[in-house]
Amino acid sequence: MKLLLALAFFIPFAKADISELQGHWKSACLPGEVFGQTRTDEYIIDESRQTQVTIYYGDPDCTRPIIKAEWDVQFETGKEVETNIKELNVTYNGVMVTPMSEVGSNILEAWGYCGIAEWPVNERRDITNRSGTERCVARLPVSNYTIFSIMDDKLYLGYGFSNDESRRPAELNMDNPFTRVP
Repeated sequence: MKLLLALAFFIPFAKADISELQGHWKSACLPGEVFGQTRTDEYIIDESRQTQVTIYYGDPDCTRPIIKAEWDVQFETGKEVETNIKELNVTYNGVMVTPMSEVGSNILEAWGYCGIAEWPVNERRDITNRSGTERCVARLPVSNYTIFSIMDDKLYLGYGFSNDESRRPAELNMDNPFTRVP
């Protein structure tokens, strides 16, 4: 009986099986949207640590990094919605931002990003506690919902993320796969 009670206590706290997502995945050079002309996204996933790294670049070929954002995330896979396509829930728990060049530093300082006046080059800052403030990331933690599939050793995500679980994307973005980094 004690064993059953102990198991009942631990079951809700068991980690989601993310074994199929484990590894280091990287996108191609993509439009930058926020800080730079372009960006790359990486997911580094193992049982003990899950990270999303977004690097913004000041050029169209992703060769001159200007700002890096490192997100502490938690991935959880859900049910299969179609053959070889599953739900993916991503919770963003924290973020560190680093200006990687004078250009990046100047952009962050001009915006007064997260209420911080000075952004020295290569100084990594934890902005988690400033999340949700003006000119900063959304209040953390925040969860987003999408779908995913792994085909031919490439990770495909849905067309974007939704902050509403019932409105997760219905189609995979086949144009922008993530490749496995050895």
